[in-house]
Amino acid sequence: MLKYLSCGCTQIEYEKKPILPDRTTRISITYNVDDRGYFNKTVSVYGNTDNSPLIIRLKGNTE
Repeated sequence: MLKYLSCGCTQIEYEKKPILPDRTTRISITYNVDDRGYFNKTVSVYGNTDNSPLIIRLKGNTE
């Protein structure tokens, strides 16, 4: 599994072994806030699947 992060403020953790067909895995994404306010970040997860890459969007507002 390869990943692309939209900035250095986003970290991803996952088990670094192949995922067998019909099995699942857990991906943990952490966004470290630099500035207060609205944020909109993406994580692209690449694999050997038909729907690759999987785009995960992180949106929110920090106070």
